[in-house]
Amino acid sequence: MSIEDSVLAASSVIGAVAAIAVACKWDLPTGVGVALGTALAVVNLYWLKKGAMLGRYALLALALYAIFMSHFTPFVAVLAGLLAAPAGLMVAVIFNVLWKPNSGSPTS
Repeated sequence: MSIEDSVLAASSVIGAVAAIAVACKWDLPTGVGVALGTALAVVNLYWLKKGAMLGRYALLALALYAIFMSHFTPFVAVLAGLLAAPAGLMVAVIFNVLWKPNSGSPTS
């Protein structure tokens, strides 16, 4: 599994757990907002891996605008869901450093 795949998987799991926790602690629309933000973050990471730069920004801008204008879910919850990507990155890097110490090291 590549580091990119690890980041995608970790981001998805962290976002799903966060969305469930938020829905249980506060209310369902807030949990849905976190889930939407996570979905946007994961799609953005996936398209970053594939090289679809313009598609990434267009989707993100359009989705955030639609969510902000609809008032279906708190906008702050969507922004919190977007943080699943950096959280997934940190988890994947820590995992690779601690459990795969020889991956990426130069051969001598």
